[in-house]
Amino acid sequence: MANVVRFSPRLDEPLALEFRPGPSDHNVLLQLLSEGRTAFNGIVFDPIGAQGAQEELRKEANRRLLETVLDPRFMELATPVGFTETRAAKLTWAGAEQHTPENLVGVLGRTKVEYLADFVVELGFSSVLAPSHFIQGPADPFFTVDLRLTEHLRLALDARGAGEVTIQYPLALPSTVFNDEHARTVLIREVRELPIDAVRLRVHPFGNHSGHVALLRYIQSARHLISMELPIIAERTGTVGLALLSFGAVSGLESGITYGDAFNMGALKLQRANVSGFVAPRVYLPELGVFVPKRAAKNMSLHSRLRSLVTCKNSACCHRGEDMIVNSRRHFVFSRMEEVSALNRPPVQQRPLEYLERMLRPATDRLARVLQVEIDDAQLKTKLEHERDKQAGWRATLGELAAQPVLAAPRTPTRRVMRRRQSARG
Repeated sequence: MANVVRFSPRLDEPLALEFRPGPSDHNVLLQLLSEGRTAFNGIVFDPIGAQGAQEELRKEANRRLLETVLDPRFMELATPVGFTETRAAKLTWAGAEQHTPENLVGVLGRTKVEYLADFVVELGFSSVLAPSHFIQGPADPFFTVDLRLTEHLRLALDARGAGEVTIQYPLALPSTVFNDEHARTVLIREVRELPIDAVRLRVHPFGNHSGHVALLRYIQSARHLISMELPIIAERTGTVGLALLSFGAVSGLESGITYGDAFNMGALKLQRANVSGFVAPRVYLPELGVFVPKRAAKNMSLHSRLRSLVTCKNSACCHRGEDMIVNSRRHFVFSRMEEVSALNRPPVQQRPLEYLERMLRPATDRLARVLQVEIDDAQLKTKLEHERDKQAGWRATLGELAAQPVLAAPRTPTRRVMRRRQSARG
């Protein structure tokens, strides 16, 4: 692996946390904003929701100078599942057919980017994801097209007086490519020359389901990207994202609320008839570091020997024990904010130990205690056993990695309110 520059994040810029609300999640974030609970950097919006059900959330986030990030869905528009009649009708940059390198090159692509820039300015977003796609490596035809589209997006925004709008580049690729040093070196060389402000990682397949080997490789590969001297934000990683933050692999997390624990490109390549939009209700148990179905969470909270191990003890989050089940979305958002805030307190070099000793080790120990109790739900027991084994693998691997000093860490994103202050100073 190539050497990386030594870099310590600015002390006044914390690790980043963004939420990507699903179609029914905006009210949870609006409620937290009304309470002044904004221990997160910003919100990632779907373009259709941003001008529909999530419009009030977008306006309130802008008013509070939180980052409002538009995901124009260029990656999805290049897939059978992502290019829908609804998107084609409502997104001016979608066009009449599924995106390909051929219909995004030259004037065709620049026209789509112009439409995108108009939308960003009209709705007042503070940041936009670059029009990039899932690539199979540096030689992928989409990659060259994406580079040119990103350059033109910067020009288009500047021409509209939106020079303050930042561009974040989604680097979406298979883990086999991400873990290949030569491929990474080429990608770094090209991406670092772009007029962008951050890189967002979408690695397939990776997320909360990933084992210790995949986790170690992700950390090692992401550390190589530090040489770009840009903030690095991990998307769709679930709870394992906390380990990525702790071990200097990334400087920010994007978190879903109802879903979004993993990035799996395969789902976007299925025929629409095989895709279900149903998401089963679930509850986050931060003490165990796992999600369980709502019914299971309720049964566990009523069990005399399990209640103390699973019930939320933060009165600001849950006034009563059952609040974490009834208001499971709020409980999750609050818990994730608390977890990232805890990792912000120690310096970079001490974060691995903070994560291991205050998050992962207690979770694995509590899981073991839970499994000592007779659990009637066979499906739940199997799930918890799997989580115990997975976390044990994380713990052993990261314990070895923690013995090595963290010599470099990616830059943390400059918050919108700080950019505004810097601009005011001239």
